[in-house]
Amino acid sequence: MPHSGTQYSALTNNSHLTPLRVAFSYALIAALWILFSDTLLGWLVTDPQLLARLSVYKGLTFVAATTLLLYLVLRIWHESTPSASPQMLPPEGQRSHLPLLFLLLLVAVPLIGYSVIHLHGPVMEQEAKQNLQAIVELKARQVKNWLAERQGDGLVFTANTMLAERLAQWQQDGEVHIKQHIEARLESVRLAYGEQGFTSLFIVDTQGRPLIGTDQAITLPNQAVVQLEQSLASGTTLHTDLYRDHHDELRMDFIVPLLNPAGTAVGAVFMQVNPEYFLFPLIANWPGSSSKGESLLLHQQDDTLALLAATESAAKAPWLEGLQTQLQTASTKVGYFTAMGPNNEQIMAAY
Repeated sequence: MPHSGTQYSALTNNSHLTPLRVAFSYALIAALWILFSDTLLGWLVTDPQLLARLSVYKGLTFVAATTLLLYLVLRIWHESTPSASPQMLPPEGQRSHLPLLFLLLLVAVPLIGYSVIHLHGPVMEQEAKQNLQAIVELKARQVKNWLAERQGDGLVFTANTMLAERLAQWQQDGEVHIKQHIEARLESVRLAYGEQGFTSLFIVDTQGRPLIGTDQAITLPNQAVVQLEQSLASGTTLHTDLYRDHHDELRMDFIVPLLNPAGTAVGAVFMQVNPEYFLFPLIANWPGSSSKGESLLLHQQDDTLALLAATESAAKAPWLEGLQTQLQTASTKVGYFTAMGPNNEQIMAAY
């Protein structure tokens, strides 16, 4: 049955869909969507990579929701214009359901975020483990390369048979100018690496007694004495494990044999390194995008596992003891560790 002009005019006059109201409604919905969804994601997700991925999904959901709303608004607006036929007017029940549709779209935000997290959670966790393992392997290669570089530094002394001959001559004659020449050689190497390079370079005889490079009465640690014997016997550069000296400072010694032209060892150069200046900065550099990622350096000796390099917050973290326990009892050299942080954040580590 056709609508009368009075009925159609009343419908048009009661319409609230003016251009200003539509634009304002869109701005309000968009602002609420961004604030609400970003706050929700901030509560649920702390990893930057996961947050970036969910933000993409959230943006696509926003585009889909606003496209549907724009279609419904334009349809109602179009069907309310005088050019529209009376048969195209939407039923009253359909128009009354529009606020309910708005509400459902707003509720869809947390539901979509929750679904994405739980559906893609296992995949994201596996990717995180793979990324962590890749970082662990990278750090291990960096440490190996650093050790190889220091051994290469030692070859400079081992290949210099003239230095060994001068040392043997000085041990026999005690000429001052020979000692000064050797001391200048050691100092030039130390200065070449700057203040954060080798903390000390000195020469010992085949019995481990200091000869040149230090006036202090140095007592070599037991592992250094053992490594010295092996280095002199093999003619190769060896190094000790990390240890703490009498000043409670971390040290690592590289022991370089001095060989005469006949291949006989006449002494050795001790290149002492403070890893806090030379090695730890290399390990601390995190290659990933996570702002909370960090590398820990632990040293196992006998049945104990000591933390050597870590930030102050990580060194005092309650989950660190659990990690140390797992590492001590682990049956494989490669694995993962998970725990809950103090702020209910999941901690994941690879070793």
